[in-house]
Amino acid sequence: MRGCLVGGQRDGGPVAKQLVEVCHQLDPTRPVTSGHSGSNFMDVYGVNGHSESQKFFKEKRPDKPFVATEAPHTWQVRGFYKSKTWYRDGFPNKRQQPFETPDLTEDEIFSNAFLAPDDMANGKQIFNSSYDNGLVRINARQNWEKMRDLPWYSGHFRWTGFDYPGEAGYVHGGGPSTPLREGR
Repeated sequence: MRGCLVGGQRDGGPVAKQLVEVCHQLDPTRPVTSGHSGSNFMDVYGVNGHSESQKFFKEKRPDKPFVATEAPHTWQVRGFYKSKTWYRDGFPNKRQQPFETPDLTEDEIFSNAFLAPDDMANGKQIFNSSYDNGLVRINARQNWEKMRDLPWYSGHFRWTGFDYPGEAGYVHGGGPSTPLREGR
């Protein structure tokens, strides 16, 4: 589920507004943001994931600072290289409207992964390249360029899947080094 349903409303409704008021009472010097729930009530407009698509950068947004609270999704693995670009979740996925990231070579020049495809718990259970070419909708370089070039783009938090076998690995069949298959 994208976003947070608080009080039956995806925008956080009156609960988000009250939380911001309490934060300002406790510390009026600091702006308040969230990862998307109640963004219209926040001092800084925060968006998870959705802010990576081309569509997001064409949409009208509130007249306030913006922070990408979950961008980019990459989970690259240091020291592992692929020359072909890898898009997660079935690129080209028009619904996600990803940014184009070209292959570095016509043919893959590095091995695919340490596991044979039949031994993977999930087709996504592979190491992702340290080159900036393993992504969902936008790569890290493109995301930094957007932040540099757009005056309303105040900052971003990179998703924590870098060398991380937790959520990134668990959701997609286990960390690359810890396959989650019965009998292993």
